[in-house]
Order: sequence, then structure tokens, then C-alpha cells
Amino acid sequence: ELTRVFSLTPDDVDIVTMSLLLELDPGYARLLAPLHTTPAQGRLTVDLALNLLSDDLPHKCALMQRLSPHAPLVRHQVLRLVEDADP
Repeated sequence: ELTRVFSLTPDDVDIVTMSLLLELDPGYARLLAPLHTTPAQGRLTVDLALNLLSDDLPHKCALMQRLSPHAPLVRHQVLRLVEDADP
């Protein structure tokens, strides 16, 4: 139902699922920690999400579009993207 209401793609659902897992169970942060290319303190980064969902550059570019301010995930505030405080 939510996928229809918010016009979400299967990739959108995967991104939301990964984000929710980290919010609901901090144990998942420990599983993802070795996969981060930079210290992310248990957060799902855009880079990590892209790398987990695809190893194909055109697909990663399409995924980036799904995280733009006008895409359903951000526009409907299903997800909120925040700037990384680390340099």
C-alpha cells in the first residue's frame, strides 16, 4: 500500500528497509560498520546504500536520482537526508 501511495520502486523499498533496520535494531549497525568507507557511526550512508544495492554504475546513477529532493522518498519525507558532520 505504501509503495503505491508514495510511488516507491523496489529499490526505494530496499533503502527504506535498510534505514529502518538500523533504527530498530542497533545490532545491524555493527554488521554494516566494516562495509563503510568512512566512519558513519552506525548510519546508512548514501554511498553504502548504493554499494549494497548495485555494483553497476548506471544503476547507481538511477538510485542517486531516487534520493534527489524531488524524488518520492525525500519529497514525501519517507527519508530525510542529512549532511555528514565528518570532514
